Amino acid sequence: MFSGDSSGDTPALAQVERYRDLLAVCLGNILTLLDPQMVVLGGVLSNFDALYDDLAERVEPHLLPVARLPRFAKARHGDAGGMRGAAFLHIRD
Repeated sequence: MFSGDSSGDTPALAQVERYRDLLAVCLGNILTLLDPQMVVLGGVLSNFDALYDDLAERVEPHLLPVARLPRFAKARHGDAGGMRGAAFLHIRD
């Protein structure tokens, strides 16, 4: 269960749990197909630390036995990765 600053908002907590469960199912399907060694989560939601809580344990039941559980990491630049990449588009070798 998400244990962040919830301020007693039960419907919001329930929605976070549904999202985390759905994310685990989706990742399980993709990871079974691709079998990566690491998954980096980026974008705005990557700043939501509760996403990483027990993510591996949630994903594992959704993997086929041939797939290995990868390491999950937060994007180094959080939700600014796309903006940083766009800023460097003008640089030529």
